[in-house]
Amino acid sequence: HQLDKELLGYLGVLVKKISNAMLKGLKASGTNILICNGVCAGQKSPHFIVHVIPRFPDDELDFNYRGKDEFM
Repeated sequence: HQLDKELLGYLGVLVKKISNAMLKGLKASGTNILICNGVCAGQKSPHFIVHVIPRFPDDELDFNYRGKDEFM
């Protein structure tokens, strides 16, 4: 809700380029692309940010959604 469609589309192109650069330059095995929208989603201040996170085997990062019951 913080961006208009045109800007969001442009950011999608940039995020793809950044992700591809991480795959090639860092030899990452993959990337996670994360946007937090709203306080309950983890957003700490009201601004737009895209996180592009390079991923490697056994990096121990876990972004898989498990559902409410698994967090309790």
